[in-house]
Amino acid sequence: MTFDPIAIIGAGAVGAYYGARLAQAGADVHFFTRSDCAPIRAHGLRVQSFVGDFTLDSVNVYDDTAAMPKSKLIIVSLKATAQADYVRLVRPVVREDSIILCLQNGLGNEQILADAFGADRVLGAIAYTCINRVGPGEIAHTAHGKLRIGEFGSHSVTRAEQIAEMWRRAKVPADAVSDLRRFRWHKLVWNIPFNGWGAAMDLHTEALLATPTGAQLVRDTMQEVVDAAAALGMTFEPDLIDDQIAKTREMAAYQSSMQLDRQQQRGMEIDAIITEPLRQAERAGVRVPLIRTLDRLLRAIPSRG
Repeated sequence: MTFDPIAIIGAGAVGAYYGARLAQAGADVHFFTRSDCAPIRAHGLRVQSFVGDFTLDSVNVYDDTAAMPKSKLIIVSLKATAQADYVRLVRPVVREDSIILCLQNGLGNEQILADAFGADRVLGAIAYTCINRVGPGEIAHTAHGKLRIGEFGSHSVTRAEQIAEMWRRAKVPADAVSDLRRFRWHKLVWNIPFNGWGAAMDLHTEALLATPTGAQLVRDTMQEVVDAAAALGMTFEPDLIDDQIAKTREMAAYQSSMQLDRQQQRGMEIDAIITEPLRQAERAGVRVPLIRTLDRLLRAIPSRG
């Protein structure tokens, strides 16, 4: 099945990498980016990847979604700090049969698009990867890369499997899941401690795990996420925390996206990654003092927006 044309709304690190893999495999991909449009148009997209470097010399790139073709598959990979802009940016590329895929971190992104365009159109994708933007039109992919894809409004895996197969043909490991919500929380077990404490203390993953105190702080925060998920009806494998920490040690000195945003004084994805999980945990009656402390600390850090 073909999903052409494909619109990537937000060609930052994640959107540019996964979109570039599709384009490399021959898909008709069109990228929207606010800041990198001119350099990508002039010099293409360059990907440094541990599974093989490549360059796209000719890229369909736009700084206005109204100039993009209406698309069969719309992949929203904007930072969650842009939630207020989702509908305005996506609407020009929607056609009658469009599917909208949220390739984003945290909770709440799919709901915004479902409210605007219908839950039957919306799926979510979770990226387990280490990717950073290292310059205009330059992406570094240093570890992992798997995608998990699921429906927002149902447990069917038919469309999710078709989209996963599209990425597998582009040499990206991907699979379909029947419970998107569970896997959103599964990813939060990593995201909340490493994005959260990494940004709050400006420490990369290796530094966070370098001392017994730091490693225990990460472990205790992970446990709060696991406990919250359990109260909401989701259980995980018993060795999840040990496995997440072991895999993170393999990543060496990785700077999370929120840590990089703090360093650049950009807005951080606090609402989607920290605050919404905190709200859901406390509504379920679970005490999560470390996550609440993270929320307060991160909101105290100034940014330029």
